[in-house]
Amino acid sequence: TAVSFMEERPEVPALIAALKEEARRPKDDSEMAATTEEGYAGCLVRVLAGLGKTAVPFLIEVLKKEADLRQSVLDVLGRIGADAEAAVPAVVALGKDADDEIRVSAIGTLGKIGCRSPQAIAAIISALRDEFQPVRATAVRAMGEVGPGAKEAVPALIRAWKEEKNE
Repeated sequence: TAVSFMEERPEVPALIAALKEEARRPKDDSEMAATTEEGYAGCLVRVLAGLGKTAVPFLIEVLKKEADLRQSVLDVLGRIGADAEAAVPAVVALGKDADDEIRVSAIGTLGKIGCRSPQAIAAIISALRDEFQPVRATAVRAMGEVGPGAKEAVPALIRAWKEEKNE
């Protein structure tokens, strides 16, 4: 659980607190253009991802409670990959978020986790019909990352392609 993990790895709350502080810090134009790979936040994301599967229960709790950290936590979970499968229900929920960019990240994270669960596949299929084109494009990539486990999504993918072509 998240509590036992915090007892085992007390540095994680400090890393999350630092990430939260960085997310809230005002940034100048050059910092706004920086990617997650760059700077202090990127370093924190890489350290958290390096903790792997043991960090996932704690990251799920952060994902649910800290709206300003959702983007970073999705990045961490995606970097953890298949070992983050326990986070799929929380990530699927964010695939329906009101924030376009959070939906893009959530669907992309499902692909990076590579989960073949019916819940994950259904979320990716649903994302093919999202009103925001980057979510649809990310859903196509996510299906490719999931691979053969997403074969039931093929008819939806073909339908989405035909609709996109006709627009």
